Amino acid sequence: PAGAVFRISATDAPNVNGARDLGFAVGRGNDGPADLGSLRTAVEGGGVKALYVVDPGPDGSIGDVSWVVAARRSGKLLLLIVQGVVMTDLAAAADIVLPGAAWVEKDVIYTNDQGRVQAASQAIAPPGEAREDWQILADLARSLGVAMPYKSSSDVRLAISAALPGSKYADAPKLAFA
Repeated sequence: PAGAVFRISATDAPNVNGARDLGFAVGRGNDGPADLGSLRTAVEGGGVKALYVVDPGPDGSIGDVSWVVAARRSGKLLLLIVQGVVMTDLAAAADIVLPGAAWVEKDVIYTNDQGRVQAASQAIAPPGEAREDWQILADLARSLGVAMPYKSSSDVRLAISAALPGSKYADAPKLAFA
């Protein structure tokens, strides 16, 4: 509303700037909805046989993804893997669901909508078989024969810091956790 000081960005994803900093195409980022147009064209055209979606958030967080569900059900998309926290329509359509940890269940750094790097500490343990994203991705890579040296979230922060020297991520390993 007019006069409001607190505003929620059009993209309901708190780490869009972090994704951009790491080289991912994020469209208009926080200034507009997620642009999955080229992915949609490739999936609906049969050019994508397998899709791995990492924690898309609650339904609607990355826009309408009903086309992914439709492509999986029609057989155009042969394999759908969703790594996430919430049972969404997308996760329900997946062949494999990998249970990720929620933001309160992991040690992480985020790059907020203003571009600031922030740290958050694990407040509670992940339930059941849920695990931190880095653990799932590192184990998946190892199972595919790719060497992954990470043994902790600190190792991941150190690797990001080393890959982006002189950037705002250079101090990521030293960030204080709340």
